[in-house]
Amino acid sequence: MKEHYTIGEVSKIYNISVHSLRHYHKINLIVPSYIDESTGYRYYTFDQFHYISRLKYFRSIGLSLGQIRRVFESGDGSDFKAILQEIKEEKEKEIEGIKDIIDKIEWMDSYYSSSDISDMDNLIYKRHFPERYVFKTLDSEEKTIEEMDIALHSSLYSKKFRKLKYFRQYGYFMDYESLLNNVSDQISETMLLSVKPDMESPHISTLPEGDYICYCARILNESMDVSPLIKYIEAKHKTDPKVVIAFEYEEYLEDYYNAIYEIQLLF
Repeated sequence: MKEHYTIGEVSKIYNISVHSLRHYHKINLIVPSYIDESTGYRYYTFDQFHYISRLKYFRSIGLSLGQIRRVFESGDGSDFKAILQEIKEEKEKEIEGIKDIIDKIEWMDSYYSSSDISDMDNLIYKRHFPERYVFKTLDSEEKTIEEMDIALHSSLYSKKFRKLKYFRQYGYFMDYESLLNNVSDQISETMLLSVKPDMESPHISTLPEGDYICYCARILNESMDVSPLIKYIEAKHKTDPKVVIAFEYEEYLEDYYNAIYEIQLLF
């Protein structure tokens, strides 16, 4: 059996770059057993190979060089198990984040597949929704659409709420009496949350599960007309609704004020 192996041989055996092996030496993680003083060549012995093998495997499952150093120096199995638990928790968070991204991609695909909603002009229909949650601006009669939009994003992206998960679907809670007069009066702007929040706040509202009366209109356009919806409500419902909200369906990314909204009323 060979007594020494060159750094190049070790690099080839373990498919680890010479640069990495030199770095491990520099930080005293794996120190060559012998260094030729005249040439500076590094040599390793066979009994160091199991350290190199472990290092390579530990790196493959996510251990940092600092964590590997802890394992090598302590030789304590319980310490190693604690590190493995740390990594497991980190990876579970990463998986959760990836799942959240996939959910958003699927939702966006469905959202932009709803562009045919423009074919539903003057149609009144029912849709059943599960319980939903929205992030909203605080009610104010003094705020313009632009001011509400800025307030919504400033609050949603603040340190207190930045961990909330949401779908990028804007909406507005609407004043019911104004709607009955064919006037679009937005009380507060909303963003649809993708999961039930684990906190309570005046900025968070729950939309109850139920069958919603729906009607499509361009609520930010001065020419908005919901006359068919008004006639239907006056004929069918004598009590005020529990929820009056309108959610945006973007047809064109640049046409903010002319977007179609689906007005949803829960009686």
